Amino acid sequence: AAFQQAHPGVTDEFNFQSSSALAAQIEQGAPADVFASADTVQMQRVVDRGLVAGAPVPFARNLPVIVIPADHRAGLASARDLAQRGTKIVLAAPDVPIGRYAREVIDRLAADPAYGADYRAAVLRNVVSNEANVRAVLSKIELGEADAGIVYRTDARVFGRSEEHTSEL
Repeated sequence: AAFQQAHPGVTDEFNFQSSSALAAQIEQGAPADVFASADTVQMQRVVDRGLVAGAPVPFARNLPVIVIPADHRAGLASARDLAQRGTKIVLAAPDVPIGRYAREVIDRLAADPAYGADYRAAVLRNVVSNEANVRAVLSKIELGEADAGIVYRTDARVFGRSEEHTSEL
């Protein structure tokens, strides 16, 4: 509202998709005045192609969190429980920043002796879906199609109906 008040006649049009999808659109000629990427990989992709004026500037940070349905039907209590046989997990696809971050979190936990050497493989066996973005992950949780997912804390809060379990990811 403040921007529009200061710039009468200028209209805003937002496009909220995964960073990889937005980078691809920019590469294909979609007009964009601002590109806010969830990671440096996608930003660097458009920078390397000469599609960004100036140097990128980080302006926000986020944290991955585990989300579970409000009814707690699977009885998950910690990140360790993601490895339980039969737990249905939904993640974003590996080429989507939060999908990559989720897998990095899983790798870091697997490196901790408290989780065990087979933690990574057990969790990834439980992945029932790889989604295009965070909102799709949250929708699967809300629809009861998964017992847990890993998303950004801000998205979990905005979505609001799923409970957030942080377990210091």
